[in-house]
Amino acid sequence: AYSYSYLFAYSLDLPAGAKTLTLPKNANIRILAVSVANEDTEAKPLHPLYDVLPSPNAGAPDFTLSATGTASVSRGRSATSGIMVLPRGSFDGEVKLSAAGLPSGVSIDFKSTPASDTHTMTISANVSASSATSDFKVVGTSGDIKREQTIHLKVSPILKGTVPVDLSPAYNVTAIYKDGSKFEPGASADGGGYSFSAKTLGTEQVGDEVIFKMGPANARDAVSDKTVSLPPGKYSSVRVLATAIEGNQTRQHFTINYSDSTSSTVTQSLSDWAGGAAFHGESDAVEVPYRLSGDGSIDGNPFHLWAYGFNTDPSKEVKSITLPGSRNVIVFAITLVPAGS
Repeated sequence: AYSYSYLFAYSLDLPAGAKTLTLPKNANIRILAVSVANEDTEAKPLHPLYDVLPSPNAGAPDFTLSATGTASVSRGRSATSGIMVLPRGSFDGEVKLSAAGLPSGVSIDFKSTPASDTHTMTISANVSASSATSDFKVVGTSGDIKREQTIHLKVSPILKGTVPVDLSPAYNVTAIYKDGSKFEPGASADGGGYSFSAKTLGTEQVGDEVIFKMGPANARDAVSDKTVSLPPGKYSSVRVLATAIEGNQTRQHFTINYSDSTSSTVTQSLSDWAGGAAFHGESDAVEVPYRLSGDGSIDGNPFHLWAYGFNTDPSKEVKSITLPGSRNVIVFAITLVPAGS
């Protein structure tokens, strides 16, 4: 996949006594260098200006499948990801997708996008599906051509009776926007002009075996460097959906405060939203295929939200949690797991 660009040389005769050269008033012209010479030399082309790469349509018709190598779904829920059909040679046919080797209780629905090689793959697991990791194959068929893509699937349980925390009184970061929105760098997730897409995050996500409620788009919807009130009660753990910006943020402190004025502090390292360092106590809860730029465009690289679980003293009533004192740690949701769950 090459696209050639060229630089051109021009020879201009100089009148006697010339001292300056005025360039064209045209923003679409770029001058990289100017040289002068006394001799009268003629510029001659050394090679014709055409490329000699073979046509992308050359060769026998074929195609390949491209999809993320891993997928996860929780019992009783669905998860959606994309799979692309990449034509090779002179291929211009239609490809029918199917799945082979799915574990019991799991099904897949494929939908094509008009005028696009991208297909949507919705994986659903019923409540009786086994919680395990296994492999299945996405099979693409077009006439006599058959291609496969192996995907590692993890089916996870969801804890019952968990309590989502209402973070709206504490929201102080705008980190989620609708696709096509334009926003200032200071009103973005990273403070530099990039945010998550509401289309990819939806209204809730699953991570670390709990459901996380997401905040609204185009408004303050996440929390950083703040103490968050928790629903009074006795819980066994606090589950947090968060990410780091400006690189990995190591040895960050989360402090759980109890109603009896005692507290406990957990030290946790967080991976940057652009990639995982697989820190202890960290799980990849959400992987989205792109993020949004403040000019309304899309940055087509995978980005992440990570899930963390912090044990609490089940004999004490929680009051609040103090988040790390860093703008580079952003919390999107918190869910509490009652004692005995």
